[in-house]
Amino acid sequence: MKDLPPHPGPSGANGERAAPKQHLPEIRQDSLAKHIRREFWSELRHPALVEVMRQRSGMVISPEEYFKASAELMSLTFGICWLITVQYNFEAIRENPLKLRLGYNNLCVGLDTPPALYVGAGIYGFIMYFAMRFAWLDWKRTELARER
Repeated sequence: MKDLPPHPGPSGANGERAAPKQHLPEIRQDSLAKHIRREFWSELRHPALVEVMRQRSGMVISPEEYFKASAELMSLTFGICWLITVQYNFEAIRENPLKLRLGYNNLCVGLDTPPALYVGAGIYGFIMYFAMRFAWLDWKRTELARER
């Protein structure tokens, strides 16, 4: 077997050592927990869905607000549809092909049967609008940033 030259690895080709990696400052667990709690309650006080729906002409809204609004509306749709399914079609939750195969219900089971199916389909159009509005505004923002 031929002797191969040593692989330079993380050090340079001449054998010098790479500069040590700088470590980020440690975040204390209690301050991280406080930050997460503060952000969580802030999001609940100002839901993006409400902010987007209250938008007036000339107001500037970040494209991410539309993405958040689509996610909030999707969550709300799942909740509403599950309540409707529990109330009017509980048998679909108890016995369905997905539960027979997997042994448990998927999140979509609450959306897949009438009358929740009709409500979910109606709301889904708004979810698609918010998601497409986010994509379009984000694309425009990227295009404007490239022009600078």
